[in-house]
Amino acid sequence: MDPDDLCSGPFFRLRLSRTADRAELTRLFPGASPGEVTKAGMSATLKGAHLVEDLVVTNPACETMLRRLLTVTVGRTTGLDAAADRGDW
Repeated sequence: MDPDDLCSGPFFRLRLSRTADRAELTRLFPGASPGEVTKAGMSATLKGAHLVEDLVVTNPACETMLRRLLTVTVGRTTGLDAAADRGDW
């Protein structure tokens, strides 16, 4: 894992759900336990989003930027940004 790679480097601090499945947590976030804070790259953050309670960011401007980055990445990856008929929304 390259620490400078946004996809795999530990750029996101995440508070994991207290009710998260321990086996799934171990697979996506090695060494993490339910309810604790861990670091992860963008790939693991998006794959394990359903196990994450919140981002842990102390600077509001940085938090806004990270949430926008994750939202845009999901939109682009899923094709939601290129809807044929925006009236469907």
